[in-house]
Amino acid sequence: AEATRLDLAVLVHPMQLPRAEWQSYYLANLIGNPVETATAVAGLLLGGVKAELPGLRICFVHGGGCAPWLLGRWTHAWKARADVRRASQTPPETGFGELFFDTVTHDARQLGLLQEVAGANRIACGSDYPFDMAEPDPGRFALEHGPGHDALVRAAEEFLGRTPQRERR
Repeated sequence: AEATRLDLAVLVHPMQLPRAEWQSYYLANLIGNPVETATAVAGLLLGGVKAELPGLRICFVHGGGCAPWLLGRWTHAWKARADVRRASQTPPETGFGELFFDTVTHDARQLGLLQEVAGANRIACGSDYPFDMAEPDPGRFALEHGPGHDALVRAAEEFLGRTPQRERR
């Protein structure tokens, strides 16, 4: 609420919470980061946060983690279960396209799915710098596999609040 009041953009990055089953093979990052990010997206959508704060500009890194793949499951559960929809008036798929995501998916197919479910205008170039899983050439990856230069720029400008409508205020 405070970020919305101050007209600030919010970037969400996971913390790699320790779990015994993720101690080997860097699984805290390889599985943990995408799961933590998807958990944050689900909590925001199913918790009604985006509906309560429509002006919130929030971006989830790592292409939203597992969220693009789980969106159909969340929407089905929202329709099938009262406990899933108790805090949200609209299905998750409705609010998903109001969020922002970065391009750090490490896979063109994953980025393609993200574009399908979020919309090209909601994806900005990400790098994951300075972390070890950073995209080696983030600009090239985003341009070759993302929604295109103009869409990437528009999404970044909108997320940062640099749209012509805001600048005139």
